[in-house]
Amino acid sequence: MFIVLDNLIAQRRIPPIVAISIGNGSGDAQGSERGLEYDTMSGLYADFVEKEVLPLAEKQGNVRLTKDPNGRADHGGSSGGSCALIMAWYRPDLYHRVLTFSGTYVNQQWPYNAHTPHGAWEFHEHLIPNSPAKPLRIWMEVGDKDNFNPTPWTTICMIGLSLTENMG
Repeated sequence: MFIVLDNLIAQRRIPPIVAISIGNGSGDAQGSERGLEYDTMSGLYADFVEKEVLPLAEKQGNVRLTKDPNGRADHGGSSGGSCALIMAWYRPDLYHRVLTFSGTYVNQQWPYNAHTPHGAWEFHEHLIPNSPAKPLRIWMEVGDKDNFNPTPWTTICMIGLSLTENMG
């Protein structure tokens, strides 16, 4: 990703940006550190990024990052994809733009949360249809070969959603 961004910036196809990557705590799903960090349906991970990661990045990179949620995006793949949407959903004051690649919108949260018992599955099951519009712009990529699916056809589905529009 960083090579692609560097090339796009050098070609003046995008303005200079700062991209920050955070490694997960390992494991997967319920009971794992990764499940706790990436799949918890709350604003806790966004708060961690805001209070600990971004100030450290500003200091070490000698940069000043915008606080404008329209000037920020969060991004991730797999559980990181659901984490990106979780961050923006629970902290739209911080993020309005989300990019996800094969997001795992299923129940992998840990520990159990009675308010969102089905984890990230709650987005399409209850949260999006039953919530007021949020100022989010979401780009999702999903491919049929995820997890080595043996389907004989290949389809890439790119969806651009604006949760400020009527989701009807």
